Amino acid sequence: MILTGALTGPLDYPWGEIFSAAQMDELGRTGRMRVPDDGPTPREATVIAADTLASFSTISQSQLLTHSRVGLPLLPPGSRLEVLRGADHALLDYIEAVARHGLDWLAEHLPVEAEGPRTRLRADNRAAVDA
Repeated sequence: MILTGALTGPLDYPWGEIFSAAQMDELGRTGRMRVPDDGPTPREATVIAADTLASFSTISQSQLLTHSRVGLPLLPPGSRLEVLRGADHALLDYIEAVARHGLDWLAEHLPVEAEGPRTRLRADNRAAVDA
């Protein structure tokens, strides 16, 4: 799995333009707000805390990297942190590098065997996927 989260410094998000007045009022009164979940899960809403929004607005690149390095040992063995030096928040100029990391991960963890014009998962990986 590849997660991207480029951050080049604190960002000033216009939260009042992103969330409704009712949600912002709830956030001010309770310290959290419910955001309707329109995704494919049965969850009706996601709860977002004020601290989470504050973190998005105040965290710096060095803080983010420190948090990432501290949390890395909590991930499964073989997990790694890749830093694309020079990339900005959108990663637009680095999309090929991000894609290459993803394809390399897939090749390592889900290799395929050639089978004529089609390919199939190796038996040992298929068992892991089916589990």
